[in-house]
This record gives sequence, structure tokens and C-alpha cells, in this order.
Amino acid sequence: MRRWLVLPLVLVGAIAIVVVAWALLAMPLVAGSTYAPDPAGLLATETTDDANGGEARTRYVYRHELGATVLTLTTIRNDGPIAITLLGLGDPPLDADQTALVWAGRLLAGTWPDMVGPEDAVPLEAMVIDPGATQAVWIVWRSGSYCPPGAAWPYLPDSGIIVSSMPLRWSILGVPRTSTIDLQYDVELRNPIEDPQTICPG
Repeated sequence: MRRWLVLPLVLVGAIAIVVVAWALLAMPLVAGSTYAPDPAGLLATETTDDANGGEARTRYVYRHELGATVLTLTTIRNDGPIAITLLGLGDPPLDADQTALVWAGRLLAGTWPDMVGPEDAVPLEAMVIDPGATQAVWIVWRSGSYCPPGAAWPYLPDSGIIVSSMPLRWSILGVPRTSTIDLQYDVELRNPIEDPQTICPG
């Protein structure tokens, strides 16, 4: 009889190992197909051709201003079979306000599909996303220096920095994870031809 008891225990243990391994290695979070810009400060919405033969992407272009923030709406979907907890953003670049042109500063969350504008959202706290469910978030992008480190002159007019992903902190089965997801669109902060920045601050 003891042999028949051992076999189920071994099977349960093997399943537990597989589940834990999946929790440590899998990436169930993906960006959904719904996204939009905050029209405030938007210079243009462009469609970019993918030189590698992939699908064209939407690009939201904003004017770069030191210390400014811009927002874009993103949906995040849990494609896995287990609920995950969305904890927030990954760490920003080191000395981001001095060395990075743009980075994701914080997340605002609201109900989906009812949330429309950022005024409907609140700062994200730990939020459970069930299997197959979608969560809408506004990404608050922050802009830092538009100058190369140590340079006296900014980057050329009509040039910009482009971001297309963001780091997320999340957990599954109590295991904390940090992963970077592709947003399915691009955000560009551009030094416009009209009235460009010509002098680095400080």
C-alpha cells in the first residue's frame, strides 16, 4: 500500500516543481492592442515603416522640454494560466534626470474599458490581473536632459529619443519578477525644427 501512496506524492511534487519553474521563467504579461496618446502636448501621430519587414508601428511625437511629463494609455494583458500581481514600474535609469532623455516615471491605473482619460486614473498600487484579463494604465513619461553628457549643445533640431518598451515589476505565486514589455507603439520626444532648443541648461 505504501508504494501506491508514494506515487501520487511523487506526481504532486513533480507538478509543483513544474509550476514553480514556470513562475520563475515564464513571461505572461503582454501589451494589449489598445493604446492612445494624451492629446495635451502631442505634436504628431506618425506611422513608421519597419525596415526589417515587420508591421508598421504608430509613433506619438511630443515636444521635448526639460522636466516635462507626457502620458500614453497602454493596456496590459495576462496571457498566462495563473493570476499575477502588477506591482509597478522597474527602476529608472541611474541619474535619469541628468543622463536620460525620457523614461517611464510612474503608472496610473483605472478600470477597463471604462477608463478614458488620465483624470479617471489613480496611482497604481498592487493590482491582481486574472488569467486572460486586461488592465489599462496611463504611463507618465518624464523627460530629462536633451543634451549629450557634458555637452554645451543639445541634439540637432528634428531629432529625438524614441522609447518602445517599459520595465514592469510584478509577482506570480508570490515570486517577484521584473520584465520589460514591448508597448506595440513608440513614444518620441523631439527637438522640433520650429523653436528648437539650442543651449543646454546649466
